[in-house]
Amino acid sequence: FISFHFVLFFYKDDYSVDTKVSQLNVLAEQSREVIISDLEITEENTEPNLTENNDISAKKKEEIITKTQEVVDEAESFSNNFIKTSIEWLNTQNPSHWLIQLSSFDSFNKALTFSEKFKNIEYKIVEYSHPKKNIPYYAVILGSFVSLDTAKDFTKGKLDNVDPFYRTVKSLKIYIK
Repeated sequence: FISFHFVLFFYKDDYSVDTKVSQLNVLAEQSREVIISDLEITEENTEPNLTENNDISAKKKEEIITKTQEVVDEAESFSNNFIKTSIEWLNTQNPSHWLIQLSSFDSFNKALTFSEKFKNIEYKIVEYSHPKKNIPYYAVILGSFVSLDTAKDFTKGKLDNVDPFYRTVKSLKIYIK
């Protein structure tokens, strides 16, 4: 009987070891699940090489900045050349001739956008200083006409929704830089 008890004790002890091992296996399995689930949602798994992506985006940013600057430079060059050509033209006109000023704007781009309505009429855009505010304005002008009546006759039927301002070449040149 003692040996039987010994066997039972041994069996019971073995059972408890098995139970503990099973519990450890369950814990280890749960830990693996936690580790695996953590790995599935980490940035390393979703974006394998973050520094490479930062380098690429930095390069792309630099390209965008460079292209944007090129567009800005090209636009400035266009506006500067357009204004320079217009001023050169204005300087060759008789000071007593009349111009038709269609409008003036606080930026070259606004003046250019406005003037696109008059593609069939030759226009100029000149930069001048506002006499009272001392800030630049961009006048869209047509002209040069020998008299005020000639300038008014020219505008009949050609300008819709525009109230032109008639001025002499001399009166505009006073405010040109």
